[in-house]
Amino acid sequence: MKTLRVPISYFTSSTSWEKALSGLLNKTRPFLKNWTPLKEYIKEINPRSPSINPEKSYHYVDLSSVNRKLGIIEKSESIEGSQLPSRAKRMLRKGDILIVTVNPGDKGVVYVHSRYDGSIGSNGLAVIKPEVIKPEYLFFCLRLPEVLQQMKEKCANKPISALSLKDINQIMIPEIGNDLRDEIIAECSKYFSLIESKKSLSEALEEVFPVPDAADGRNIFFIEFKKLCDQQRWDVKFLKGGTELGEGFVTLEDIVLECKVGYTLSKKSDKIVDYPAGEDYFPLLSSKQIGHGDISPDFDKYVKLEDKDKRKHLLPENTVVLVRVGTDIGRAALVKDNKKYLVNQHLITVKGDKDLLHPEYLVYFLNSPLARKQLEFLSGGTTIAHLGKKEFLKLQVPLPDLNKQQMVIQQIKQETNEGEVNAQLNKLAKLEEKVVKNYREKV
Repeated sequence: MKTLRVPISYFTSSTSWEKALSGLLNKTRPFLKNWTPLKEYIKEINPRSPSINPEKSYHYVDLSSVNRKLGIIEKSESIEGSQLPSRAKRMLRKGDILIVTVNPGDKGVVYVHSRYDGSIGSNGLAVIKPEVIKPEYLFFCLRLPEVLQQMKEKCANKPISALSLKDINQIMIPEIGNDLRDEIIAECSKYFSLIESKKSLSEALEEVFPVPDAADGRNIFFIEFKKLCDQQRWDVKFLKGGTELGEGFVTLEDIVLECKVGYTLSKKSDKIVDYPAGEDYFPLLSSKQIGHGDISPDFDKYVKLEDKDKRKHLLPENTVVLVRVGTDIGRAALVKDNKKYLVNQHLITVKGDKDLLHPEYLVYFLNSPLARKQLEFLSGGTTIAHLGKKEFLKLQVPLPDLNKQQMVIQQIKQETNEGEVNAQLNKLAKLEEKVVKNYREKV
């Protein structure tokens, strides 16, 4: 009997492991053969470009407008037709389903609710018009883990991780029994009703942290902020009735104890894997896991840390994490519930002085238009924008006392129905588990 000799490189090469795991995954998903291609359920993808009236204002929606966690459009920009960018190619209607064509597997599926009916979308969004199934049901199915995994696989090994129209048409959609389908549609409808009845986070933050008017907006953030406050040009509504901010602004550097750029690892490092291979492996956060306040649990990289490196690289609770590279500069989230992460070099971490600054307040401020405007000026780069640690610490922050900060936090949560929205999201997550369990049991 001959002995089969396998080179040790097979077991140590991440590429070999990926191939093996991919093959195993495909063998354990035979139910996909019984599913239906998306093209059978839809009327069309990307209808013809709308005719634009150059004198009319439009709500413009691009990739930065999307909240992937909630599956909704979070904000839009009002732009005159003559000023719309060349990529403004999509007319959005209520009930349309959008797929973010770049990195779609990271929950890049969005429902267009009534507030954005008639908006103009970027060509980075694929517009899907359902025909024989309810849009709420299609939204739910496209966000199932097995469907998102299909999108990831279709994007794999491409120079740019993006879906083509052919890829989208070939996405397989599950068959779900009528009773469960009706429940899905009912719960999704409740969810979207909640979304439509609340203020978006962007709207709530704009009210609390408004951007002031100025004759020359390009230079507004080079003016000393405290002088603006003295001139009563900052009407920050910290309370529901509206009060002026008497405390003024401080430089971020004066109210944080620690600020660090994330961990740099070679892509070829044997410490990085695509799954948690043991208790010493921890999720590596990148820009795509940082939502508007929350950290997405859709991790795709894990790093092995020795005991001596854990204290150095793992983030303590209440650390603020901020995107510092690319179009999403300034998007921030908070480490909660003693979860253990480390961050890559595209992120900055901040630990505030707890006697001066509430971490949730800082996260809300960093996600506000006021902070984002400042960060646009502070960042550098020609082709890809980037924000250095030194520049970030120059950010000017409105700083009321801790009691007022807590009131701001509660006001924003109340106005955005955060508790109710999260509760309904949990119901949808349980339905998702039920669907996944059903189609796996059939196999």
